[in-house]
Amino acid sequence: MQCLLTELRQDFQGDILVYSGYEWDDIHQDILDMNGLIDALITGPYQESAPQTLALRGSDNQQLHCLTSLGKQRFSQYDTQLIDSHKALDLAVDETGRIFLLGIPQRHDMSYLQSWLEQQEQPLKQLKK
Repeated sequence: MQCLLTELRQDFQGDILVYSGYEWDDIHQDILDMNGLIDALITGPYQESAPQTLALRGSDNQQLHCLTSLGKQRFSQYDTQLIDSHKALDLAVDETGRIFLLGIPQRHDMSYLQSWLEQQEQPLKQLKK
């Protein structure tokens, strides 16, 4: 991962937020050895049964670590409770017809989207007959 982040830093001027899935105690030395390659880090595995009330986190057991001054500037505002209206999933379509999902989905949004898409597919199949 360090090689990838080093390459990103050479050509990319934005911030880098990484979701690790690991506990801080298990990876903190590796992260510190990366010396500023990651601006903010979310640690801890996603737990579907845990509440989801914290910004940028899929479950409340996850922790936000602002590791650089840019990380503190951009991400410290997210070390707060999440308001449900902030959890929004948007769709965008580019000029080639590719669909992009943007935002922070609420739990089960992806299942709802899949079901909705499957329902839309049925009338299209009937039209092709």
